[in-house]
Amino acid sequence: MRRLFGRKSFAPLTVFVLLSLNGESAGKATLAADCKPPYAEASSYAYEKLELALQGRGLEQASNRKFGMLGTLDLCAYAIHNTQRALLSVLKSGADIEKKDREEVEKTVRQAVDAWHHLQKEIKTLLNGTTTKLSQVKEIAKTTKKLLKPSIEYLDKVKKQETSLEKVDLSLSKGHWLLGPSPGAHSTAENAPHHIRTQYLSQHQKALRAEFYGTVLSSGIVMPLLGWTPGKPKLGDDGSSCADAAVLALKAGVRRISLRGERRTDFWIGNVLDHGIFLSALNLKRRDIFVSTVQRSLGREKTIDQFWGQLKWLRTGYVDLLYLEMPSLDPKTATVGHDFPRFLEAWAVLEQISKLSCPTDECEEDLNGKLFKRIRSLGIANAHYKGLQLMMSKLTVKTKPSILYNKFDVYRQGEYFLQKESLLMELCADHKIFIESFSPLSGFPFVMQPRRDPHVHWIASNLRKTPEQVLLRWVLQHGFLVTFSSRNSQHISKNVDVFDFLIPDVWMKRISGLQWLVHSPINRATVEDFTLYYHSKCEGFYGRQYSAIAMLKHTGKEFTVKAPEDAPAGVGFAVPMVTLPEGYTISQTAAICQAVGKAVGLAPADDGGNALCLQLLMDATDIGTEMGAEKPKERIDKWMAHFETKLGDADYFVGNTLSYADFGLFPVFNLIEAKKALGKYEGYDMGPKLTAWLDRMKAVPAVAEMKASGIPFLPASFM
Repeated sequence: MRRLFGRKSFAPLTVFVLLSLNGESAGKATLAADCKPPYAEASSYAYEKLELALQGRGLEQASNRKFGMLGTLDLCAYAIHNTQRALLSVLKSGADIEKKDREEVEKTVRQAVDAWHHLQKEIKTLLNGTTTKLSQVKEIAKTTKKLLKPSIEYLDKVKKQETSLEKVDLSLSKGHWLLGPSPGAHSTAENAPHHIRTQYLSQHQKALRAEFYGTVLSSGIVMPLLGWTPGKPKLGDDGSSCADAAVLALKAGVRRISLRGERRTDFWIGNVLDHGIFLSALNLKRRDIFVSTVQRSLGREKTIDQFWGQLKWLRTGYVDLLYLEMPSLDPKTATVGHDFPRFLEAWAVLEQISKLSCPTDECEEDLNGKLFKRIRSLGIANAHYKGLQLMMSKLTVKTKPSILYNKFDVYRQGEYFLQKESLLMELCADHKIFIESFSPLSGFPFVMQPRRDPHVHWIASNLRKTPEQVLLRWVLQHGFLVTFSSRNSQHISKNVDVFDFLIPDVWMKRISGLQWLVHSPINRATVEDFTLYYHSKCEGFYGRQYSAIAMLKHTGKEFTVKAPEDAPAGVGFAVPMVTLPEGYTISQTAAICQAVGKAVGLAPADDGGNALCLQLLMDATDIGTEMGAEKPKERIDKWMAHFETKLGDADYFVGNTLSYADFGLFPVFNLIEAKKALGKYEGYDMGPKLTAWLDRMKAVPAVAEMKASGIPFLPASFM
């Protein structure tokens, strides 16, 4: 493989021959039956990292304190979810577990998850731009660590007993839309971007497999898939070390250098590009090296000065690609900010500069004898969906960006803060815009480092590759370009050696699914704790999802409602269905009511109370069926007397506190009252206790809110 990166194998153009894989490679791994994800190891790893975070260590890996705090919260979620899956693996492995231990472990995990859900609203203040103290974040980490301690200790005990923790394959079933749609899936926002891989990005995938490892941008120029960036100089470094590292990267075969517009770095990279001894020694010319850089949007005059200043420091007459940094969204409103017009103004300036040809004394000709333009291609850095959508809709934008330079690692796939069902990637595909990933190894600017992740290490060991090689290859196999940063010759040599192996699809999905182990509000603007499936997404009527929605609203939980065709296959005969935060889906109204009630804290504390709730839910199903069949009045009177007895002198059916039984019964008796108002169900009368209970339920704020929404319980045709 080394010979492919030697100087003799390169043509002047940045189109490079790649060894044909044909499904075979030295790094091809056998998918052994006993290879299961290392959730237990990952939970211990995260638990230890939490201790470092509490000591204030580890935050220095982030670019600033805010990102350090956000990364610490990521770590809390990562610890919880890995612990959950490790414990599930133990519970399902068939190991001999005492009943007391089993119940204690299950209880501990539920407590940890409940605690995390309660803390989510506090964490969201970070998204809203309000001040959050480091002490608050440490308190969250402390609470998470305390609640997880019994589970971690139990897992350690099981490991010492050499009990198999990984007999059950608990794949990350909730994976990102980049995995492609599940079998039989319909075209929804979650899986719509599948056409990226089958249509536009097919040329990139072919390049990876056999033909070359450069890809053609919409601007017509060829951009190498793999690039190197010097990163920021360390304290006390004048930047000269990056020139040495650049030479090492070029010797290793890298032909793309990605810069961030940092003056000291630009100066020393300029020394390498300045047609001097560095390029001569490597038998290269400036046109053989693809150089990209980033500019901030500073308005018309400052944009012009900034560009010419960069060319001066780089000692080159042109850049192959210039990224303009997109202003971030307003944190309080999640909308495009007031500085966006300045961004569009800067883009218009760069459009004009990109039309200027480079004088013959400042740049070389291409192979066709044509002079390069001052800017050969334009792109955007740190883009977000709303900004890119607005930009593409502006008639003043004549040149579309050919590529995005965005955050893309295993924890954040596309944006710093993933919006609910973000369509950024799909929008890029629609406009033939490629994606370049930065910081896929270090996790910058956050705390968690993908290259340290136990799951990544496990896959790398099976592929006989380094974690860095696996992560770079993972980005490439998604159809994106990637840039890495290193100043170590050995690391650089290994990082460029990513074209002689394939990551099996099952492991690609595992890596992509890691972001769901970091399932916190800082990763997504809105948190979908529960997903409900029902007719018309409950926009026409609530129907048999009424009780679940009322309980979720009553307890302030986040949820989303999807159409029946989006429901997981093989769960139940038909909707309603609900997917709970733990990831499993259930059907049948009574089962849903009980599961959601327990999940949101509306279940009685004792087993007897839960048994009574379940009995009442089944009784409600029976009376509804018999009244619909117009059973004799005597039969219905017995049912009414039964419910009066169960209610007794209490305010609600299980004591004087609301439970999921009350929410499950309310739609039935509310429907009876509504039909009686229409002249139906004559003679079917509720007793005084039931009538008083029904009035109390109508006064529950969540129930009143649902009534005020105008959405009926059932369509008029069913009444």
